[in-house]
Amino acid sequence: MPPSLKTRTFSAAADRAALAGWVSHDGGRYSTGRRYWSYSIYAAGEAGQRDRLSLLGESEALDAHPIGRRPAGSGLGRVVVSGRP
Repeated sequence: MPPSLKTRTFSAAADRAALAGWVSHDGGRYSTGRRYWSYSIYAAGEAGQRDRLSLLGESEALDAHPIGRRPAGSGLGRVVVSGRP
């Protein structure tokens, strides 16, 4: 697969998965939303979109707080801000 096609394909997949994550989250299906966001983070990484990774990680971190996973959300937020685990 040509690199430009790989980038565009994974970028589109990241966009769709992020949108599906928000739709699931807004519909009360939090675990499904997190799965979509996780895939979106993977696809953005494959596309080489490091700026997108921070936005998607922020979505996951914000989602973890209200459902009782505050320490997990805080840890993920620190990873997103620092850019390293």
